Amino acid sequence: MKNGQQHEVPLSARAVELLSNLPRCGEYLFIGRGDGPSHPRLLASTLQRMGHAGLTAHGFRASFKTWAEETTQYPPHIIEMCLAHVVGGTVERAYRRTTLLDQRRRLMQDWAGWLGSPAEEKLRGVLGRA
Repeated sequence: MKNGQQHEVPLSARAVELLSNLPRCGEYLFIGRGDGPSHPRLLASTLQRMGHAGLTAHGFRASFKTWAEETTQYPPHIIEMCLAHVVGGTVERAYRRTTLLDQRRRLMQDWAGWLGSPAEEKLRGVLGRA
């Protein structure tokens, strides 16, 4: 993480399946030069090489947040925690003793389900049509 804070990411079953089929080289899944972690701008440079220089990692994150807010009933703090955002004031954070991993895992599983659904289902859900 850019702030040096550890962030545990609950992966959907499909993400685990896809990642389990990738080759490993050392302790990192995505490696940079040598055997260290990948560069923070890896996604941006990959998108640029693919001809999508206008897309950003923040755009993907914003898409997730928009979908979660508009189409789910998850509490805002769960959505924010999925994005590794600081949630609540100093006192609230001092009393929060959990990462709410199970709730975040369910949200990420729902996100994976939505991503894997046909385009017409996505439009119905976003546009509110049956």
